[in-house]
Amino acid sequence: NNVYFTGKILQTKPDGTPVRTANDRGEWEAGHYDYYNRVSHGGSLWLCVNEDGTDTAPAEGNPDWLLQVSKGADGDTAAGLSNLGQWHSGLFVPYLAIVRMGSASWQCVNPEGTTNPPLWRVTDSEGNPLLFTEDGGRSHHYVLTGEVNTADYVLLAADGTKGETGADGVSGKDGTSIVWKGEAAQHLEDPQDGWAYRNTTDRKSYVYQDGAWYQMTVDGVDGQPGADGERGPQGVHGQDGKDGKTLYTWIRYADDAQGTGISNDPSGKKFIGFAYNKEAFIESDDPADYQWSDIRGEDGVPGAKGEDGKTYYTWIAYSDNPDGSGMYQQPREGTKYIGIAVNKETSAEGTDPAEYTWSLFKGADGL
Repeated sequence: NNVYFTGKILQTKPDGTPVRTANDRGEWEAGHYDYYNRVSHGGSLWLCVNEDGTDTAPAEGNPDWLLQVSKGADGDTAAGLSNLGQWHSGLFVPYLAIVRMGSASWQCVNPEGTTNPPLWRVTDSEGNPLLFTEDGGRSHHYVLTGEVNTADYVLLAADGTKGETGADGVSGKDGTSIVWKGEAAQHLEDPQDGWAYRNTTDRKSYVYQDGAWYQMTVDGVDGQPGADGERGPQGVHGQDGKDGKTLYTWIRYADDAQGTGISNDPSGKKFIGFAYNKEAFIESDDPADYQWSDIRGEDGVPGAKGEDGKTYYTWIAYSDNPDGSGMYQQPREGTKYIGIAVNKETSAEGTDPAEYTWSLFKGADGL
């Protein structure tokens, strides 16, 4: 079975405080920037603090932007530093500007600036650089000669080698499974850790843990109505359709696979039962109406001592396309798909959509 969430998914501390991570976008260019995008502009560093994003330019007095690092005082020379990001064909690099190429950072020392790369590339007879592709053609790289363009650049810093694996961290507490309890107008009474529900009053979903309710998601905001289209010709009157029905899913707990001791309370129960597409809201007490599954299997034989464990991460990204193309890190009002990549060994989220499993972020509108 699949579980779908709509709205924003926020990373929070145990006390409910949101955890925000800035997304560095390089030098500011005209266009749209999302909440917590960070750019450099006018020699200063700016952070977007408008939760709806902005199309405006960073400037003092603009509430959409927070000035994090101010431009330093002008020096005696007219030259200034700017970080242009990854070098690419056609890029003009001014004097003292910084670019990235070949896992290193380079500074232009040509007073006239240059369009040449820091590392010389292999070219064909007509001067076109040779490329090799990876990931089935989704990415490409230049073929380098191994020679440095010392006439135009100096090496500022090269990427360091990977450090040794750190000591194992302290084992975390056992997690609690989420038990979905449906919808209610207020917090549920006598909750247990792992209970979750959707609040129909504030249109938010909550989960209960360690004596408190924590927000998981919030319903998306309805878009503005579109303009009326031209009226079409009168269609042929169709046959009256059957009345639609609202269907429900029932969840109960029991002592065994036959549904003995069926109950709404999971305490002490070993089996969980699901009944789908039921026309009644009230759950049945007949065990035969449910499909029963073992919640927890029998204890296995102790295994051999395993190797040192690693810390794994889960990445989350968003896209408007089912294959994840054009992915981004913060959900938008019109976001259609969510991508999840599990058991990753680095905390830095990958930029390749193929690393994620893509699912609908918001279901299609009902009839």
